[in-house]
Amino acid sequence: MLGPTPDGKLDELQRQALALQRSVKRQRLGSWLLAAGTLAALLLAILAGLLYHRSTVMSYAELADSMGIARDPVDHDRLTITFQPVTPGRVGFRRRDENRDTELLDRVAASNNAETLQWRWNGVRPGDVVKVRYRSGWSLQTRELTVPEPPPKAPLGRHDTPSFHESRSPAWSTMTNE
Repeated sequence: MLGPTPDGKLDELQRQALALQRSVKRQRLGSWLLAAGTLAALLLAILAGLLYHRSTVMSYAELADSMGIARDPVDHDRLTITFQPVTPGRVGFRRRDENRDTELLDRVAASNNAETLQWRWNGVRPGDVVKVRYRSGWSLQTRELTVPEPPPKAPLGRHDTPSFHESRSPAWSTMTNE
């Protein structure tokens, strides 16, 4: 370093340079603190988003593609919805008619067999839609099932169910024949 001049100007310049160096160090520290705070806020936002996704989307069950809807042959207002849960969770069913929306959330367990849900809907018509909400991977899917035409009713006096005498167990038959 240069020594002081007789009028002391170099000392003044050295003091200003030292003050400038301290100011730069404080600004660097402030920049690092701001960057660390931004990173912490970003990580907190990602964590909150993942927790929200887990509690909403991941709480739904994954379903196999084999979904169907049928009408009851005796009670045409009763719908039978079939689906197969691959993972446990919730499944949402939504129907809409003229006056209101109705939603049903059902908890299901994973199954190798098809599950059925029977839902009575007064005034259901062919072409009405039941929406099924389920999870597919990391996202929610909604599938629309269209209500089919009602099956034809059996003529009066004819039933496809066995009569009382045909439905008795063999043990009952042997007891009454003696």
